[in-house]
Amino acid sequence: METTGPAPATANASPSTTRRLPDWLGLGAPKTATTFLAACLREHPSLYVPEVKEPHYFSFTIEEGQTLDDYASYFEDASAEQLAGEFSVSYLEHREAPTRVKAAIPEVKLIASVREPVSLLYSWYWQAKRQNFWQMERNEWDLSFEDAIERYDQLLRAVRMGSSLERWLGLFPREQIHILVQDDIKADQANEVRRLYEFLGVDPTFTPDAFRAQSTGKAVHGGVSPKAGAVGWAYGTLYRAAVVGGVRPLRKLLGERGAKDLLARLRVRDIARKVFFKRGSPPMDEATHRRLTNQLRPEVEKLESILGRDLSTWKAAER
Repeated sequence: METTGPAPATANASPSTTRRLPDWLGLGAPKTATTFLAACLREHPSLYVPEVKEPHYFSFTIEEGQTLDDYASYFEDASAEQLAGEFSVSYLEHREAPTRVKAAIPEVKLIASVREPVSLLYSWYWQAKRQNFWQMERNEWDLSFEDAIERYDQLLRAVRMGSSLERWLGLFPREQIHILVQDDIKADQANEVRRLYEFLGVDPTFTPDAFRAQSTGKAVHGGVSPKAGAVGWAYGTLYRAAVVGGVRPLRKLLGERGAKDLLARLRVRDIARKVFFKRGSPPMDEATHRRLTNQLRPEVEKLESILGRDLSTWKAAER
């Protein structure tokens, strides 16, 4: 994967105001080591990442009325010497995000990460199920992977990474976008993080503690699935009650940033994961895997063209 050398590190401030806007953005895709990457960037002394990992401003909260000044408040604690940024995995696939980013911060450095799409899709299904993206009715809890991808196109949108990157590259030059491949991170995380630091223009010799979490098997964020059907349904019921009775009122009282900051400090998701979920997920049906591999092959070919590398193993229908 080729990238250009780092540009000089300068903090990004709007010329007409004192608002602080990001110097870099992490776009996603989801389930491609973005939590690990965000941890590595947060630890670097020359970088600033807000406590809330995913503001989703350019995809969702702007549509809910959040202003650019509201968004800028996430970065107000960054020092003048630090380069500020955030990861929101919804940005990569969101159709309006590239235009919005270009209008607000046209010189921002962009970070994308990609992964073999079928495994990403399966992992994304289990996370979406855990986070109740679609559990509006009780009988939705047991929706199978096959039924979910037929019913909810947002799952497939997340894995159309080739098409998504083409949209971003239609507005931003290739040298402004650093693309990581999850396979490379797994093979040599130190090299990939060093190259990421170089792209951002900060000291590439810094070694984050996140390396230790990965090397000891204590990954920053691993995939999970419900411990049992009844336990999963109980979690779904509690999750809906918490969103309606707790999170939404908090947003009205504290604002989007205040509510997210509070929930991050309470570590609600971490506690729920330990109580209701187990590591890993059941194996995917072989016929489903073959069908999806063939269906998503054009997306892999687009990634091959963008990255300039062979991804033939991603196109193999047999595992």
